Amino acid sequence: MSNPVKLSGTLPDDVKCGLYADKTVQDFLGKPRNAVLVVGIVTNVETRTNNISGTVTPLLRFAHVEVVQPGHDHYGLASEILMQAHADRTGAMMLPFEPGHDVNLTGTESMDDETG
Repeated sequence: MSNPVKLSGTLPDDVKCGLYADKTVQDFLGKPRNAVLVVGIVTNVETRTNNISGTVTPLLRFAHVEVVQPGHDHYGLASEILMQAHADRTGAMMLPFEPGHDVNLTGTESMDDETG
């Protein structure tokens, strides 16, 4: 079983957050199920201890996040780094989804426009 980690819903200010860029916002609105490749830095802002189970959980937040758009000079490199890190961690040579394509957010095997 993996260790629990929580991610804060707070994003950094707009200088450190490429998610606020107009094009990125329009992409999210126009293609809400598309995966977006991001590069980010997270920090542990709080450590929580469950007094009953003793489980210690870090609460992470994005200190800086940038979107890497398809077609950008570094998109291939960023994709390769993500795939290699995933392979190093899991042994799987492919990501469970491809950046820039629809992501199945329901957890089921298939997705269509009416149910996904």
